[in-house]
Amino acid sequence: MPSLPRAWYSAPTAEFLATSEETILGALSAGSARHGLDVTPAQTAAWQSQIDILKRELPGLDDAHSAVFFEFVIPRMGRRIDVVVLLPAAILQDHNFRP
Repeated sequence: MPSLPRAWYSAPTAEFLATSEETILGALSAGSARHGLDVTPAQTAAWQSQIDILKRELPGLDDAHSAVFFEFVIPRMGRRIDVVVLLPAAILQDHNFRP
């Protein structure tokens, strides 16, 4: 059985910023299909909101060591993190997260 990618969409931050919302949504929809999940209008709206926020907040932080991951699969837990942003020397946490 082929292994699935760790995230449904991932890219260096500079590439993410240069990629159209439609292309990112297409990759996320394909990831959803690979996992046998339907994409609802609410899910699409959530992705669009996340993309908009990141495209507004990440310019200037797009160095060679930063990256963005959408729908990041947590190994052995069977769960996904909506968005992971890797930045040099920074750890950010969503305080609304509940395990």
